Amino acid sequence: MTAGLLLAIGAMLSVSALFDAYAGHPGDTAEYLCVVDHPLPDGVELPINEYNEGSRVEGRWTLWPLGRECTWHSTVSDGTLTYQVGGWEPTWQIVGGTLAMGFGTFIALALRRSATYTRSP
Repeated sequence: MTAGLLLAIGAMLSVSALFDAYAGHPGDTAEYLCVVDHPLPDGVELPINEYNEGSRVEGRWTLWPLGRECTWHSTVSDGTLTYQVGGWEPTWQIVGGTLAMGFGTFIALALRRSATYTRSP
């Protein structure tokens, strides 16, 4: 029972983190979300004279940390501004879920093995 519970909790943690990071935006590319969302932290603004509507924006999905990375290229200099969206919370959620599933599998296998050895004719 403990092993099954660990497997279920681990799977739920992992699936919910993946959904939050990727599946919550079906069909949208990371670049599109960077342009539309402007995912900068509260209180941080793009300098209007350097990063304006004509700025080239690049976006890509990331696995470590889980989420996406947005990069704005300056229109007046060679500068860039990169910001990570998503962060460490969903990443650690996936790591914890994977560890819980692994530990649950280990317990299930250990219990099965001990049950096999105790059954003697």
